[in-house]
Amino acid sequence: MLEVLHVGDSLTSDVAGAQALGIRAVWINRMNKMKPDHIQPNYIIKKLTELERIID
Repeated sequence: MLEVLHVGDSLTSDVAGAQALGIRAVWINRMNKMKPDHIQPNYIIKKLTELERIID
């Protein structure tokens, strides 16, 4: 089975865009920004090395 996971640092372009197409999304929040209530990433990480725990 093929699975897709979109990874990006923009809540509106990356996370909301991917989720609008039914794709799970990871938000890279390197700067510890506040997340608005209307966008809910599937996962939140601070650095790319944290992806290992998600895709394992």
